[in-house]
Amino acid sequence: MLLVALICGLSLVAGNLAVPQVLHLERLNSPAGTLHVVVIGTSKVRYGIDYDDRFAKRPGVPNGLVFHRITRDAGTPRLLEPALIASLAHPPDLLLIESDLLLVDQRSYFDHPRWSTTWPEFQVYLGHLGQNLALLLDGGPGYDGNEGVDRWLSPPACSQLRQGYAEKAAGWRIARPEAITRFTTLLKQLAHRGTTVVLLDVPVSATAGRLQPVGLRDEAAHHRQQLQAELGAQSWSPPPFPESSYCDLGHFNEDGRKRYSAWLATQIIAWQESRH
Repeated sequence: MLLVALICGLSLVAGNLAVPQVLHLERLNSPAGTLHVVVIGTSKVRYGIDYDDRFAKRPGVPNGLVFHRITRDAGTPRLLEPALIASLAHPPDLLLIESDLLLVDQRSYFDHPRWSTTWPEFQVYLGHLGQNLALLLDGGPGYDGNEGVDRWLSPPACSQLRQGYAEKAAGWRIARPEAITRFTTLLKQLAHRGTTVVLLDVPVSATAGRLQPVGLRDEAAHHRQQLQAELGAQSWSPPPFPESSYCDLGHFNEDGRKRYSAWLATQIIAWQESRH
């Protein structure tokens, strides 16, 4: 019983569920007359895109741009739904949704133990727990990421997270249908209020892409295309980035953020120019 309690406790901590991650949605109350851009996503967005004011000050972005980056580590449609609900009160001009949110199911994160598994499988689970705890202790969780605090992982932690990526990816699932339906309904409401909705590709490394199950990638692509058609949404995808721009296989490092944020700024500039 003690072992069960210990493992459950570690699962919560390693799963980043015991650390509050406040979305700070009050930021979405933007002054009238500004160009308001909101991006919503997981830790991929947090590592890949400059925080609010820093992004708004990038060279060439439209004057008066108000930019808000709302993220949640291991975010799912359900966990990030409050950000969409809050956006309905003050619909942004442009809403960027990380397209891989459709790929995420909280069930598959952090490999919750199956008590009927074999000992080797359970050892793999414990190994993943160790990786997540290492990330936590290395300043990992973005509990203050929505306040603009950057916590870059050390190179050893990045290397450790590269190990076992394929095993983790094998456990990923498409988000539950009911979660996708609720998410889609909210996006449609925003689109009807004049918000331009964009499905934003925040890429993983080429190596990570090869390690993800083909069936999962195909299913996720199908859902993205379906959602894009339903919403009449745009889809933005950057050119490939070098492996050196990634910390682990799935998150950008500082160099990657600079490259990705610069690309995203050009997309927003082009979108704004197309409106005139």
